[in-house]
Amino acid sequence: VPLSILIGGTYRNKVEVRQSIGMDKPEVMAEKAKYFVEKKGFQSLKLKLGIDPAHDVVRIAAVKEAVGPNIPISVDLNTGYSRTTARTLLKRMEEYHLTMIEQPLREWDLKGMAELRQLLRTPLMVDESVTDWHDVVAIIRERAADVINIKIQKLGGIFPSLKAAAIAEGAGFSVCVG
Repeated sequence: VPLSILIGGTYRNKVEVRQSIGMDKPEVMAEKAKYFVEKKGFQSLKLKLGIDPAHDVVRIAAVKEAVGPNIPISVDLNTGYSRTTARTLLKRMEEYHLTMIEQPLREWDLKGMAELRQLLRTPLMVDESVTDWHDVVAIIRERAADVINIKIQKLGGIFPSLKAAAIAEGAGFSVCVG
């Protein structure tokens, strides 16, 4: 049977797919972004950043200029920032009207993530912090994110992932499946 039937029925018929763009020089990322939007039809982009914080805002600015103001952009910082760097740079990044900021701090720093969540207007997503449903409970307790990204393979399959998603949604958190 289709997996959707196995887990309770179809929830939606289509989902938005964001195109990820790996970290590179600002002009290269802008060129790739423009290609994906104009030639491939993507309507949403995710920029992979975090290795070179000093230039991350420049990368966002270059991509935003290349694709225009109507293409939603989120960033994935891949645990690359310290608390100090995050507090400084994420406020500057918000000037570009990001749709999401993903995992700026190390996976274990839920208190730091909670502090950032209070500081920012942009929704904050955890990803590397989620390896099982116990992590979801800890994230909820700390109020460490707005969105919880669940990776089915990382949580051990569809049923542990459904449990984690149910816990998150029951606590009022948004869930994304990566």
